[in-house]
Amino acid sequence: MSSSTVEQVKERLGIVEVVSQDAKIADGKIVAFRAKVKLSFKFE
Repeated sequence: MSSSTVEQVKERLGIVEVVSQDAKIADGKIVAFRAKVKLSFKFE
């Protein structure tokens, strides 16, 4: 996605809801992190 496309999407975002988060731990350290989100935006 080009930076101009990202800017257009950012301007149209309405609501971002974090639904859940989790992390993978290996050797006592976080090696991966994930957040599931719901997005609401205008579509023209």
